Amino acid sequence: MPDTSRHQFRSSARTLVVAATAMVLVAGCHDTTSPAQVKINSIATLNTTRVIASTVDRTNGDQNPYGIVVVPDSALTTGRLLPGDILVSNINDRSNTMGMGTTIELIRPSDATPTATTFFSGAASPIALVLNANASSLWIANYGLSPDGTQGYVQVVNNHGAQFPLGAVVDSRLRGSWGQGFNGQPVGAARPPAFFDSNVLTGAVYRLTMFPSTASGPNFAAATITQIAALGHSGTTINNVVGPQGMARSGTGDTLYVTDPVNNRIMAIPQATTTGNVGAGVTVYQGAPLNQPAGITVNPLNGDLLVVNQGDNTLIEIDPVSRRVIASRVLDPTHVVGGTGSALFGVVAVRDQSGRLVVYYVNDNSNTLNSLSQ
Repeated sequence: MPDTSRHQFRSSARTLVVAATAMVLVAGCHDTTSPAQVKINSIATLNTTRVIASTVDRTNGDQNPYGIVVVPDSALTTGRLLPGDILVSNINDRSNTMGMGTTIELIRPSDATPTATTFFSGAASPIALVLNANASSLWIANYGLSPDGTQGYVQVVNNHGAQFPLGAVVDSRLRGSWGQGFNGQPVGAARPPAFFDSNVLTGAVYRLTMFPSTASGPNFAAATITQIAALGHSGTTINNVVGPQGMARSGTGDTLYVTDPVNNRIMAIPQATTTGNVGAGVTVYQGAPLNQPAGITVNPLNGDLLVVNQGDNTLIEIDPVSRRVIASRVLDPTHVVGGTGSALFGVVAVRDQSGRLVVYYVNDNSNTLNSLSQ
């Protein structure tokens, strides 16, 4: 059953960005400066929606999916994860109590009948997920089981579904952990592996780097934590907090895009792996048709940003270069009133084996993983 008291603001896979130069006319596309034109491979060309699987945990009944991540082609084959697998986090328990979920689900869309199986059951209100380049580690933004977020922390799990021995980053700056991001495949010493985390209670965005190696494996708990942005935030409990949520890294550079629902905008942090604190960052787009933006991903075929709205259950595509709205698609027709009916949080876009765009998203109203494709 859907959670009718759900918080109204709920929060790349395989990418090789291809420049799309051909343009086609699409009726009904929002554009404030010119006739409605969209790139090829935009969401305007997708016409098939499908329910992949239920996201309810079959062991303990956890529900209310938030985080979503697709296992990349570069995944190691020594663990439980295969390229194309999808991980989804549940933040509510069997009784639908907000913030009491503990499970991460594994769903394999390539199966004849995809079914959610428990990948990890030791999380604590897992809001957002991100994998490193070879899927050897899964990072979890745990808001914490306390409604005020003071028990929040970052957790690192291996590809077998077990926490690393030194994989709990418990730091006062990460209480109220809400969003996650990764800087992609490291390139030389100038771009070390870096993970990003946001705090919904303070509006801060942090970079985590320099994970010392030990006999027990990487010591994630000793990571260097650097604040790189300060965004708007409000609220004091998981039922009313609002702050920086979705994160996505550009496919061709080191720009980190973050949704800023308090200000109804998408912001950018250039050179995110090395920058200092950029404050509010660079505004990429602000205002309608954004409506309480939550999850964000990069379209791997044309580099556009795909954002899901909590306020009207709509998927929006925005060109970050021209800052034009390219297209929009309603993914759930449920009318949203004061947060009730709000369905969308996690979204990720991939290129399928035929080179076509597929958008995966979770729906909190139906507790399902879904896809939008041609």
